Amino acid sequence: MTGIDDHSQFCVSAGLMRRAIAKNVCAIFAEALGEHGVPDEILTDNGLVFTGRYAAQRVEVLFDKICRDNGIRHLLTTVQSPTATGGCQRGLRTCPSGTGKQARDPTHAG
Repeated sequence: MTGIDDHSQFCVSAGLMRRAIAKNVCAIFAEALGEHGVPDEILTDNGLVFTGRYAAQRVEVLFDKICRDNGIRHLLTTVQSPTATGGCQRGLRTCPSGTGKQARDPTHAG
């Protein structure tokens, strides 16, 4: 998972994980909040770890709760939005090649 400041393009969080489950994603997010402070807003994709707004029965997931508890406005990308996800993808291309390999390797512990 990566978190990149949209204005500066500074990577504020990065973490490798075997599975992107809510507990792992939110731990990395909370660490970034502690290290860099609380942003006014955050933009994520519509993944189930980020939002329950589009579930059959709308639920508040842990990521949304962290945002609400910290006064962060949680914005979601539009479906299949290459413009919105392009910044993170460009940021990933700048990672050292070994890190990128580990991120794609499902056997890498995380």
